[in-house]
Amino acid sequence: EVVEHLREIEPESVNFIWRLIRSSFRFMVRSNLFVALGSAMLCYANARLMGISLGWLPYAISFCYILSVHLISRVTDIADFARDDSGTLSRQAKRGRLMLKLAIAGAAGALILAGSQGAAPLGIMTLLIGLGMIYRIDFPGKLLPLGLKRLSLRLIPASKDLFMALGWSVVTVIFPLYIKQMPLLTPAFFLAFTSTFLLVTVRSLLFDVRDIQGDLIVGRETLPSLICT
Repeated sequence: EVVEHLREIEPESVNFIWRLIRSSFRFMVRSNLFVALGSAMLCYANARLMGISLGWLPYAISFCYILSVHLISRVTDIADFARDDSGTLSRQAKRGRLMLKLAIAGAAGALILAGSQGAAPLGIMTLLIGLGMIYRIDFPGKLLPLGLKRLSLRLIPASKDLFMALGWSVVTVIFPLYIKQMPLLTPAFFLAFTSTFLLVTVRSLLFDVRDIQGDLIVGRETLPSLICT
């Protein structure tokens, strides 16, 4: 956190407009707005690949959902590491409050937009957002069958990468086809779904390689950390 804060300090000689541009760019990156925008662009690319023309709704659903789940993941990461020895909230944790508000707004937007298309899209979107919210929750053994002592989705090896790829594939491939009332079992669908799933999985794995040291420290089981151990 200290290193991150030092990087944000701009020399006094730097032009005010340039500092404003850099601050805005940092906010776009940290708030995952760039990632959400990328999901809308991927939705457009998949629509072109499948030969369909879309209105604004599928792009908005992709944007809101991806913004929400990525911010939820970031907020939970901040909650894990943001307290110092005295138990007080750090500067990074206070920043997480804004991200939490954006995550709630994104989730609400995705649910409202999906619900406008019927009960099935609303149910699928609720399930996707729900999985994102309970990913970091540890369920006690008394609530579990088969004598399990503890269960958490994050304990499943590589679950983060696979769930993320599945979520991206659903909102950028399946939702557009459903809204346009197009058949799913077509070669174009399988091509778009598979390419999106693999693209997002590779992207996630690249970030896992970058964060492998921290994942090994906290015991997060990603594919790169499993290979290294």
